[in-house]
Amino acid sequence: MIHSSPWELRLDGAAHDDIGWLHTLFATGNGMLCLRGNLQELPDAELPGTYHAGIYDTITHVPEPVLRPSPADEYYAYKLDRSKTYRERSYINLPDPLFTRMAVDGQRVDFATGTVHALTRTLDLRRGLFGCHAQWAAPDGSRYEITMERFCSLAEPHRAHVRYRITALDRAVALSLTSGIDAAVHNLQYTDARTFAVDEVHPLEDAGVAMAVHGVDLGERVALAVRHRCTGLAA
Repeated sequence: MIHSSPWELRLDGAAHDDIGWLHTLFATGNGMLCLRGNLQELPDAELPGTYHAGIYDTITHVPEPVLRPSPADEYYAYKLDRSKTYRERSYINLPDPLFTRMAVDGQRVDFATGTVHALTRTLDLRRGLFGCHAQWAAPDGSRYEITMERFCSLAEPHRAHVRYRITALDRAVALSLTSGIDAAVHNLQYTDARTFAVDEVHPLEDAGVAMAVHGVDLGERVALAVRHRCTGLAA
């Protein structure tokens, strides 16, 4: 159940059903960038969304049946002739710059495995801050507290920031963190439809990577870069 106050939305629990609307509800943006509200540690991490204002391309598709149509589906998809192929302008779902994988003692932090004892997502509407707090037990029984926060900057509209905190509750562990840019994404409303092609990828100094892409039809070019920094590690 979604709980709301004047400046906050909160959801307790994993809520695997109907995750599309959930990601939209917890999305963050600043007028230039928009990030869907998915979590990397849940199976729904396969549905990321990263959008930049004004970056569009053309999609060719054949309408597919919708198993559980929403009012929008009934208005839009059901008006299309499924015997025809359509071309239309669509936003580009860019490569995912939030790609993050954590592992403790070689076990990936994955809420689909082990046991999630508590999981709360929040959207602070006053600050534009999306957050998640979880208590998770790995398959070997070791317990962890995990906090994630992210936002799209108003001061620097081309930037977004994400921060993870993980605390081992039972013993010292070896923690590994992998972050990068995931180009294996597609436009969400069309199965397997990708509207960009990767031009180049190269590493950056100080633990970072950059990627350049272009729209496959209209040729819009976009460059993305990520850096990560680890702090607070025990010596």
